[in-house]
Amino acid sequence: MQIRAYDGDGEDAARLMHRVWTKTYQGKMWFPLWSPEFLRWQFGGDDRRLCVAAYDDDRLVGTFFASPHSLRIGSTVYPMTFSSWCTVDQDFRLPRLTVDMIEAMRRGHLDTGRAFSLGIVSGSPDSVANRFWALYGKACPQNYRVIAKVSYWSKVLNPTALVKGSIAWWERGIARLLGPVLKPIPWARGSELRPYDSRDLDSCAQLLERADARLDWAVSWSAPQLARQLEGPVARTLVLERDGRVQAMVNYHHMQLQGVVTMKFALIDLCAMPDVSMVTASRVFGGVCAQMRDEGVDVIVCLRSAMFPTPALVANAFIPLPGGDQLVALFPQPHVPLAPPRTWSLLLR
Repeated sequence: MQIRAYDGDGEDAARLMHRVWTKTYQGKMWFPLWSPEFLRWQFGGDDRRLCVAAYDDDRLVGTFFASPHSLRIGSTVYPMTFSSWCTVDQDFRLPRLTVDMIEAMRRGHLDTGRAFSLGIVSGSPDSVANRFWALYGKACPQNYRVIAKVSYWSKVLNPTALVKGSIAWWERGIARLLGPVLKPIPWARGSELRPYDSRDLDSCAQLLERADARLDWAVSWSAPQLARQLEGPVARTLVLERDGRVQAMVNYHHMQLQGVVTMKFALIDLCAMPDVSMVTASRVFGGVCAQMRDEGVDVIVCLRSAMFPTPALVANAFIPLPGGDQLVALFPQPHVPLAPPRTWSLLLR
């Protein structure tokens, strides 16, 4: 068994994750089915030091990936990562394999000068991930810190699909009871939204900077990183332009989420509209919902955070989902202030 930097093209990693997560969680809880295109979008660069993989000869049997970013905490920007995709083939669950991959990831963070990594751990006590990370946190408290609980906003675009795919009774109940009022707002179709163009990059960067300035924690985007986020092969970005000026942007991507059956979800990653009225913000989200419905999306999800204006979401029949997942920090350096933020803008990975 060898642990080294991942050297695949996303195809083998996606197959491993699909196989392992389906066998572990199908019928028990929702879980994502990441595509090779998504993985290449997230890890398409040449530097793979933060993409840890376990190989049995040439066979991929484990992954733990992290995506490099920078996070502003207060007035200080820290180099960090968002980590996820921790997966081990059931046939190769050796006693220390996962721990050895985590240790390789920790060394990668030290080697690249990263101050910490943020991840989201399932809050379900039935989750293998929840049990593993709880044990890891007790064994290595210096490497693992729970920051806060996180929850989500959701909007159902296809109630029939949600009834078929739902695991919990209350999810089916919501879909059946609220289905008639969960459609995109009709007047949103006439909005001034249009697809993002690469020439919008500077305008979108300025919108994000102004929107995030008031937050305790916010991702700090370099121009190349933001371009990749907005223009990636899996990404979709819509902007509101008025009088020749971009005034709002919403960035999202499609993903498959497995319940009882597979459903098409859209995850909203970024939102910035610091200078528009709440009526305009509501129209923007209405237009985004209409666009996603045309794209065949069944359900929309985003983190409940200060990035997203609550009145605009409520006006478009987004509903808050029960919380319980944990935002955790891995390998935090002693000098980094990681007190729970009151307001934040993060990526869900």
